[in-house]
Amino acid sequence: MHFPEAEGIKCLTPRIEFKDSNGYFTNLFEFDGDIESKTVDKNVFDISTCGELKDKNQFNGGVGYKLAHRFSDNSVEKSITVYYRDAHPVITIVEPIIDYFGTKYTLIDPSTVKIESDTKVLEFKLISNNAELIIGRDRDKYWSPFPSLKAFPIEIIVNPIDEFSKTIVYQIKVID
Repeated sequence: MHFPEAEGIKCLTPRIEFKDSNGYFTNLFEFDGDIESKTVDKNVFDISTCGELKDKNQFNGGVGYKLAHRFSDNSVEKSITVYYRDAHPVITIVEPIIDYFGTKYTLIDPSTVKIESDTKVLEFKLISNNAELIIGRDRDKYWSPFPSLKAFPIEIIVNPIDEFSKTIVYQIKVID
C-alpha cells in the first residue's frame, strides 16, 4: 500500500490487521469508516474512527473496530476496541516508529518500550495488560523508497477471546 510498488516491504502506516484462510484484513482497506472528533480541553483532542477490517476487495473479515486517539502536548494515547462478529482471529496492532539513525529501542518490561534518540526519549506503554508486545520483528522489511524512510515495528498481539469485544490501550509519550 505505497508508491512506488516494491515487493517484500511492509507498510509504514500504523494499522490493525489479521490474516486467515480467507486472506489479509486491515483497517487500511476501510474506506467507509465513521470519524468523530472533539476538543476535550484547550490542550487535549480526541479523534475516533469506527469500521470493519476488510480485505483489498472490500470484503468484511468478520471483525469490527473502534480506533480512538487522544492527543495532548506530550503524548498520544490510542484505544482500540475490536468487535468479534463472525471470526475470532489473532489480531495484530502494528505501530511502526520512524527509525532515525542511532535510535535505540529497549524492552523495559513486558509492557514498556523505551525509545532513545540523540535528542528525545519516548516511552511506548501498553496500558491495558491484555495483550503481548513484540518489538523489531521483520525490522528489515519496514522501509519505503519514497519518501526514504525506515521504521521500527512495535506489534501488539491481541489473542482472541470468547467475548464480543476486547479493548487495548497504549500510549506513546515524550519522557525527556
